[in-house]
Amino acid sequence: MKYFPAFLRLEGRSVVLVGAGDVGRRRAEQLLDCGARLSVIDPSPAGPVREAARAGRLTLVERPFRTGDLDGAVLVFVATDDPEVNRSVWTEARAREVPINVADDPSKCDFIVPALVERGDLTVAISTAGRSPALASRLRRRFSAMLGSEIGSYIAVLDGARQRLKDTGLDFEQKKRVMYRLIDSDLQQLVRESNREAIEHRIETVIRQASSDLVDRESRGCVYIVGAGPGDPGLITVRGLECLRSADVVLHDRLVDPRLLEAAPDDAEVVDVGKRLGKQEGLQELIHDSMVGHARRGKIVCRLKGGDPFVFGRGGEEARALTEADIPFEIVPGVTSATAAPGAAGIPVTHRGSAHAFMVMTGSRANHAPQEEWTGAASLIAGGGTLVVLMGLAHLPMIVQRLEAAGCDPRTPAAVVSRGTLHDQDVRVGRLEDIRVRADGVVSPATVVFGNVVLERDRLEELRASVLRRGK
Repeated sequence: MKYFPAFLRLEGRSVVLVGAGDVGRRRAEQLLDCGARLSVIDPSPAGPVREAARAGRLTLVERPFRTGDLDGAVLVFVATDDPEVNRSVWTEARAREVPINVADDPSKCDFIVPALVERGDLTVAISTAGRSPALASRLRRRFSAMLGSEIGSYIAVLDGARQRLKDTGLDFEQKKRVMYRLIDSDLQQLVRESNREAIEHRIETVIRQASSDLVDRESRGCVYIVGAGPGDPGLITVRGLECLRSADVVLHDRLVDPRLLEAAPDDAEVVDVGKRLGKQEGLQELIHDSMVGHARRGKIVCRLKGGDPFVFGRGGEEARALTEADIPFEIVPGVTSATAAPGAAGIPVTHRGSAHAFMVMTGSRANHAPQEEWTGAASLIAGGGTLVVLMGLAHLPMIVQRLEAAGCDPRTPAAVVSRGTLHDQDVRVGRLEDIRVRADGVVSPATVVFGNVVLERDRLEELRASVLRRGK
């Protein structure tokens, strides 16, 4: 760690800023917000700095820097574009052992100013040790969007709950567990909705349970059944990521991207409960038992499932098992591969003038689905609709056979999208009659699409290429 991270209290303390251009003006605003006793030295300061001086908020010295200007300073900032001035201020600061920051010159910085995200009493500081301010700025924007505008109010609510806990008679560890329980609940969402009555009810309920000795080693936890999305870890929902980050235990499917699992807390127990062909019998019941068992021991469980939990994900079965065990749970929908994989391949599942509806089937039931399903699918395709088959690669020959038997035109456009949304996505395009051959060598997971929308892929690519040519 090159720089020691710290938040300094500057209220009423003497700080010197040399340079009052655009960079200096912004720095002055930050220092004044902290209550610093600020002196600004610049022969030609920016207008806002002059106004702040006239208002008595800072001391303005309208001349070049001189030796002795750092008398009494506890911190020095330099924001000029004159190397000689910067060097002079730095030399005196080092002689006086006063910490100094010279803008855009890490070699002359005893400390650096991080990119900041501020939400009420929450401050997030982001630093790249001065090596990439642009990256720090971009990360600041991402953190700012992730935290949400309600975070300041949320902190105030949590502080109020902490104050109320002081009169409960709970010991330190119990109070800490209550605060964690509140943070892991839906309290932030209630604050986001400004639902004061629900906020009070949630806090009161959790504290009352704690006072009744319900927050102990045998207390109930809860389970989040979370859709992880189609593959790319960036496609999980914000709420899903919140649940993953709060988990004590993560039970994840085989196809969940390992990069997404890095978002789990360092001390979380992460278990791969993914099904393997030939090893599925009884596994779903073991997953149910694991969710219930961990929750009954007071754990926060994230059941992380590929795609959407309720689209061929057996999420309904898991929700039923938790209901029967009287375990609190929340369903967090995810982006399903049924639309995301074709979309990532440039194939819209619906398209005005081409496809008015789409149908989703599971390929794992290709041998067992009644012929009426295939007849319905073939009729939809004939009428201009789209058929999307998930988990269909291993059964592709049977799927083609059943569609042909249902009267589907052999010339129906078809596509296989392997590892959709990931960097090694593989798209094979053909027709019903030859898609089996074209898909040779494709790896799972794969999504199969039938219908005229497949033709839109080439049209969109032509348009995209035309735009790129015009841009050169």
